[in-house]
This record gives sequence, C-alpha cells and structure tokens, in this order.
Amino acid sequence: TSSIPTASSSFRVSVSIELFYLSLLAGRRYQEGTQMDQTYQTDEEAIAPVSRPTTLRDHVYYLLRDRLGTGRFALNERIIEKDLVEQLGVSRTPVRDALARLASEGFLVSTKHGYRVPTITREDIEYMTEMRTAVEPLAARQAAENRTSVGFAEMRQAIEEEEEADRADDANRFEKAHLEFRSAWLSRVKNPLLLESVGKSLITLQLIRHLALKKREIRVHILESHLCLLKCIETKAPQQAFDIQKERVIEFHELLKQYVVDSLD
Repeated sequence: TSSIPTASSSFRVSVSIELFYLSLLAGRRYQEGTQMDQTYQTDEEAIAPVSRPTTLRDHVYYLLRDRLGTGRFALNERIIEKDLVEQLGVSRTPVRDALARLASEGFLVSTKHGYRVPTITREDIEYMTEMRTAVEPLAARQAAENRTSVGFAEMRQAIEEEEEADRADDANRFEKAHLEFRSAWLSRVKNPLLLESVGKSLITLQLIRHLALKKREIRVHILESHLCLLKCIETKAPQQAFDIQKERVIEFHELLKQYVVDSLD
C-alpha cells in the first residue's frame, strides 16, 4: 500500500478551508490537516486516481471538497457518482460517503436524483457580506496583534504570485495565490471560534470568487487589499487592520454588484 505524500501548497490551501469551516480546535486541526495528500492537482481537468491510503474515505472527501472549493464544478452542476468512481479508481462506498458528508456541510445540495453544486443568488451575496463584515475585521485585528512572524513569508510569496498571475491574466493561478494569502494571514488568528465564524462564508465566497476573478478590476482590488493588510500585520497595527479589512470587504461587495451579480440572474 502506498503512503500519502506530503501536501503541496495548493492542496494545503484546501485543508485550511477545512479549518476555517469546521474547526473548533484550530491549531491542532491545522497541523493535522497539512499532512493530507497532494494526489489531486487543480491544474488538471480530471481528478487523479486515488492510491488507496489507509483512510480512503477521508481521502476521497478531501479530494472532492478541494475541487468544489476551487470552483472546478460549475454552479448547479449535477454530480454523478458513477463518473467519480471511475475517475478516482475506488469503489462506490467512499464516494457515496464523501458526497453525503459534503452535502451535510453545505458544499453540495441533495436532490431526488443525487447531488448538485449549490447555486448563488443575490441574497447569498448579501448574507455573505454581512457575515464577513462582522467577523473578518476582528480576525484581521487579531492577526496584527500576533507578535510572531508566522505567515509573513507565505503572505509575501502569495502577493508575488498574485502580481504575476494578474500580469498574465491567469485567473486560476491568481485564485490559488489568493487562497494561499488568506490561509497565511488567518493562521495568525488564535481564536478558534472566530476562525469557525470566518469559515461560515467560505463556501459561498469561494464560488463567487471563482466567477469574479475573471475580472481584472476585482483582481486589482484584491491585490491592493492584500498589500494593505500585510502592511498592517507586519507593523503590528491592529486597529488599522480592523478598519482596512472592513473597508475592503464592503468595497468587494460593491464590485460584485457591478461586475458579477447580473450574471447570476
């Protein structure tokens, strides 16, 4: 039996989504999460076959959730169990269990004929913005209060990747770098309940961002937001981090209304 290889940076991002969405034990869950597999590569259209690790059920779950979290399924797309079984090279049981778990967590919608990817409505965007405005400034303040240098190198590297991706007009590459930045700064937040609250909006947020990042105006906004937040965190300016994150979330909402909302109708 082959062992699960160490996680790549892109897959480690998806594991951080597990932290933000589910974790009540943030530090321990994050450390455990970074040991997950890199078999699934988001640059490939197909899901690479699973090499049958000991925890096959969890492995399949993480692979599928990673694909959902990075927008590889279209909104409202029907998820066909048989196709996933063939792509992953596993039996129906772990796939069926993974799909049921994803549906229970809101990543999928259960229907009479199986599962589908959730849709996004104008109301979803409003709810998401309300949630982000309430909790992300608090998380940003706490990230700036952290006296360590945890995440600094990763944040700088992610910004460099975003800049290169933007110049190349590569929305998928930008999205990966963006998730790396978000993972890095949130790793500085110590309150696990706050992280859980931040994560409540992640499913909707990731689906929306996958649509929005095709627009250069939105990429520029996100890049500028990251540069401002990094400066606040590096200079240990908690109140400025709070104010900037709140302001940027509201500005992002306005950009969504301008460039994305009409496409949801």
